[in-house]
Amino acid sequence: MYNPYTVKKPHKVLNLISATRLTAEKGFNRMVALADALDAAVIPFHWDVYTEASARVQPFNKSVSILPQRLDILDFIANADYLVQLSYTEGYSYSIVEALSVGTPVICTAFPVAEEQGIVNGKTGFILPFDMTEIPVKEIYKGIKPFKVEPRESHYDEILS
Repeated sequence: MYNPYTVKKPHKVLNLISATRLTAEKGFNRMVALADALDAAVIPFHWDVYTEASARVQPFNKSVSILPQRLDILDFIANADYLVQLSYTEGYSYSIVEALSVGTPVICTAFPVAEEQGIVNGKTGFILPFDMTEIPVKEIYKGIKPFKVEPRESHYDEILS
């Protein structure tokens, strides 16, 4: 006699990744808001946050893992559904360049360089308002079609030589 089991259809788990400090200027409160919005929409997700070891921050959600910073996260970025960067501002974010170069869409706030770096709403990611009032969780969960973004030419070889 076997134990009873009813077959259930599993849901896709949304895999997020961030490489950032967990501070106000880097959008810690917005990260909490995004996690809360995904929970409210009953969207299963897992979010790996790579941050400085001295932060010693407890996970802000049951679906978040706080991990020590590392410089070799490209493979993990490529494996994620989205890279998340919810800062007030960014210079020219290397994690965004890395994500887009391997076809990983980006969820970010409307900092000035976001579009310049190649983030287009619904095409290569989602640009959220700073107040986090409109988070398109259903569209984020649905996903984005594959895309290709080439990193911009730097011309450093001409300037520095």
